[in-house]
Amino acid sequence: NSFDEFKTGSSYRRAVIKSMAQHWGVWFDKKIYAALIASSPGYTETLNNTLDCNGSISGSCCTNGSDIYGRLLDLDARMRAAGYDPDYLIVSPTVANYFKYLQTPGNSIANISVKVNGTVLTKVGHLNVIEYGGATACSTATATKFAWLVDSSRAIGQAFGKHPTLEFDRSAECNAWKLVFWAYWGVSVLDTNAIWAIQSPDS
Repeated sequence: NSFDEFKTGSSYRRAVIKSMAQHWGVWFDKKIYAALIASSPGYTETLNNTLDCNGSISGSCCTNGSDIYGRLLDLDARMRAAGYDPDYLIVSPTVANYFKYLQTPGNSIANISVKVNGTVLTKVGHLNVIEYGGATACSTATATKFAWLVDSSRAIGQAFGKHPTLEFDRSAECNAWKLVFWAYWGVSVLDTNAIWAIQSPDS
């Protein structure tokens, strides 16, 4: 990014640096999620119906024909029985809404534990939840993966050859600065059996 020091001053430079750093974080998240969904999950649970974004509360409970909570219970249990320690659920904010509607799910003898920070879902039972805007949103699409359950200690690894570095290059002739952010970084799936998914039915 380049800017004219005379017109903007040092305050704008600080704002540009902050914005660049935030966008790097977004880029890292995007690459990590891309590696996650490109993998073949170790196991997949299938919803009863597609996720049509119409979850609603009616009477004493929710209207949720897809039963995503039930599928999550099954997936979590199977994953722990296989010797993994699932700790993160990654979903779109629109899919996360299904869990916010839950009150007394009929398929569970235990009370559901859901934590919300404002309107953002943060926990379902022992699982941390990441509402990621780049994840697949609820829809009537078939054979589509809508939720990812991972053991973060084994699923994906990243390595820096060079941590993010900011460098300045001043042009005296133009009275301007050029800011460059760069790094050597890579991410890769380490164990596909530590990545499980919930998907909509084939038809």
